[in-house]
Amino acid sequence: MSQWKRDRSLMDASAGGRKDGSWCIGLAVAAAGGIAASLAGLAAPWLTGGICAAAVVALAHPFPNPSKWLTNASTTALGISVGSRIGVRELEMAATWPLSLVAMVVTVALMLISSFYALRRIFCWDVATAFWASSPGAVGIALSMAAQTRADVVKVAIVQLMRVFAVMILLPVGLGRPTSIQALPSTSTLWPTALVFGICFGLGLVIKGMKGPASMLIGGIVGAAFCRASGWFVDASPDTLVIPACIIISAGIGARFSGMHLRDIARLLAPSLVSLLVATFIGILGSLVMTSIGKLPWQQVLIAYAPGGLDALIATSILLGADSLYVAVHQVARFVLLSLFLPITADIHERIVRARAEQP
Repeated sequence: MSQWKRDRSLMDASAGGRKDGSWCIGLAVAAAGGIAASLAGLAAPWLTGGICAAAVVALAHPFPNPSKWLTNASTTALGISVGSRIGVRELEMAATWPLSLVAMVVTVALMLISSFYALRRIFCWDVATAFWASSPGAVGIALSMAAQTRADVVKVAIVQLMRVFAVMILLPVGLGRPTSIQALPSTSTLWPTALVFGICFGLGLVIKGMKGPASMLIGGIVGAAFCRASGWFVDASPDTLVIPACIIISAGIGARFSGMHLRDIARLLAPSLVSLLVATFIGILGSLVMTSIGKLPWQQVLIAYAPGGLDALIATSILLGADSLYVAVHQVARFVLLSLFLPITADIHERIVRARAEQP
């Protein structure tokens, strides 16, 4: 297989595009992993156990990403859980977050620069590969953009996914014990919960049609906050939606390992670890600085600044009892920032490369 075809194949697999198998396999494996981790008493078991199980199975038996409708539903469910916690006190606290958002932007920039410098200096990677592998978030965008450049997509995909995998496993384990989340709704709360979900899902689709960022998440948050303010949340049980959402998220992360080879992972283990350690160090440092300045709980700041997946980190904040609204606002802001910054930077880089090539 040519290098281009191999890179393209791996990018499609990392995006969950493989068709050889049913996405139901991923959901079943993630659910089994979550149950096992829950019985073992691990923190955030429906993520830690689910992601580990799904990733291991995907390496041996590739399966595609869960359907778009399921991923939209899981994102909406997380938004509903976040929005159900919004009250006057939470909105008053949000007024104190602008400084934290600025600190987050600085932290993200330092993560990218530090990882880029490490991959360039230590492992002598080319500029494009080191840049796309260093993006602290927006993995799908980074992989898609990398495939349009001269970057080595194999290296980019493995470093990015190993970072997400490590952060989503180590972060819950390192931050302590989970809070209790109701797994199944009672009969009396089933229909009110379904009604709230339907309202929020529909709102998310409307926002998506308007090309809004993180539309399903925002639809869930805004819709749930409205339902709570209107008194419709009296009989609803939004937290029962969190565990199914975590199973879908875990299956989606695991599916990204489909098509990867253990020899490639072993070959790129050192660069992946270095990039992870650099990004983690910057994230911890930035969260400590913000905690000391803003008097915010370190746990929630670290989750908000961590270089993982948007949905998965919001789910982690819910499972660990952190301020999920704070985490959601920061993660959405980071996603929007990277979504705007990465394509612009790629265009500038390509212009520079072409200009140099045209010079006599």
